[in-house]
Amino acid sequence: MLDIWIIREQPDLVRRSIEQRNLNPEHADLDRLLQLDGEWRKVQGRVDELRGQRNAISATIKKLAAEERERAVAEVRALKQELGELEQRLEVVREERDGLLRRMPNLLAEDVRAAAATRTMRRSLAGARPRTSTSSRATTSSSGGSPIPSISIARRR
Repeated sequence: MLDIWIIREQPDLVRRSIEQRNLNPEHADLDRLLQLDGEWRKVQGRVDELRGQRNAISATIKKLAAEERERAVAEVRALKQELGELEQRLEVVREERDGLLRRMPNLLAEDVRAAAATRTMRRSLAGARPRTSTSSRATTSSSGGSPIPSISIARRR
């Protein structure tokens, strides 16, 4: 799986790799992934901020007078409710973002040819079939038993 950091920092490189593979844009929707990641980061920041506020207020509740304590408890409840809603939204966005992230292809090396050229190569190898052999050159298994067949690709004639 491609690291989200690479996608954030080098979206053009990722886009170029998607194009080289001739992938359906719906399969690897980079723009939607970036949008969801931005939303996830924004919501996560707000959740962290609210948790910090809740923790700070909760830590001071024991030291407060009765009236102030009631107000602080009410504020913590309001923060807890807002946090619950944001955490649900965060989970939905995270699941969609991670689903798209799992479908992102790895980057192609710079020396890899475009998908059109590789299709030609695949067609030329389509006639190849694996052939097994247990010749004297075959290696033996580590358990000491029978030889492990070696596999080679041979062209059909």
